[in-house]
Amino acid sequence: MLHFCPGCRNSDIEKRILDSEDGHATAECPECGERFQFRYLPLYSLEGAPGVGKSTTAGLLDGEICPTVYEGDLHIDLTNGNLSWEAICDLDFRVCMTLHAAGRRALFVGGVHPHDIDDSPETRYFATIERCALVCDDADLEERLRERAMAQGDIDFMLDVNRWYRDEGTDHGIEVVNTSDLAPNEVAREVRGWVENSEQ
Repeated sequence: MLHFCPGCRNSDIEKRILDSEDGHATAECPECGERFQFRYLPLYSLEGAPGVGKSTTAGLLDGEICPTVYEGDLHIDLTNGNLSWEAICDLDFRVCMTLHAAGRRALFVGGVHPHDIDDSPETRYFATIERCALVCDDADLEERLRERAMAQGDIDFMLDVNRWYRDEGTDHGIEVVNTSDLAPNEVAREVRGWVENSEQ
């Protein structure tokens, strides 16, 4: 399905989403009025600043949980410098839409900033968005980012993102896991538990 109208091939992503039932919903084309069904599944999002352990956790979860793990960094080398951050986020969500169309729930793993999910029109194609953020202590994150030779301005920004998730994430309905005092397999176990609880 993606976002193409089967009647007129209109590709406007901002179609109206109408009724939903049993894992499907109906979209209405703003151009010709055609209505068509698509799979309407929850999206799982594992978020956080660079260096908190998302990729390590994704590697431990891949093939071990029901949702298909999709890591946004998979194509970051192709998109950096070629697409805006907003376009990269939209692309990630479209990949997840494609997984849903194939009947597979998706766990998106990426450095989504706190506001990006709500801002993207692609998210209308997900029944709900279940969010979990990995965080760590400031000193740990700063050390990890310096090992990646990040500029100080980027480090300061990522520390702010990490603090937002750590201090305000739960107030916004986000599950928060602090990786500073946990081994990688323990972090993966916490995230696996979050996914399983969200599926109930």
